[in-house]
Amino acid sequence: AQIGNLYFGPDGRYTCGDAEADRLIKGILAGLYDPALTREELLRSAFDYTVKSFSYLRRTESYEWGAKGWEVQEALTMLNTGRGNCYCYAAASCRRARQRGYDAEAVSGGVNWNPRPHGWVEIEFDGVPYIFDTELEMAKKGQYHFWKLAYEDVPWPYHWAETSGEVTEETEETGEEAAAEEAEKAAAEEKTE
Repeated sequence: AQIGNLYFGPDGRYTCGDAEADRLIKGILAGLYDPALTREELLRSAFDYTVKSFSYLRRTESYEWGAKGWEVQEALTMLNTGRGNCYCYAAASCRRARQRGYDAEAVSGGVNWNPRPHGWVEIEFDGVPYIFDTELEMAKKGQYHFWKLAYEDVPWPYHWAETSGEVTEETEETGEEAAAEEAEKAAAEEKTE
């Protein structure tokens, strides 16, 4: 059975479809469980665990914007090695959120004004999508926070594509960022002339 992005096995319990990944994720979450915490606080404890417990590993692999099907393998890479890139962080975080009952989605897209490939998690609360980006939270070490961040509040734009290939969500560029992007575009145009 399936409800949104959540898949349920014959026993009625959530599964990502891979027994090893399910076992590893359940083991981590069992260690984080505290009956005094709310469901959202339990989600936050899993987010913080991912930020603090794994290391970044630069890899050349990236996925097309809007790509699907990469999540379980990237989660296993992170869970088995303790290291991974943004896609691994997103996949492992997404699986933990889903195990907690959230209809989370691992997103493959781009980040920044001149987008570079990036993966993150999106969860809707009351119909509003929020970013949960454990890799950037880890990388920025408190400079910025990427827990339950609304798209309009991000320090730089997040982009992803629907099947049309068009950007369907991005934030407004402001001040210096917009000027820097315009300068890059102008320089590129001069080189082609």
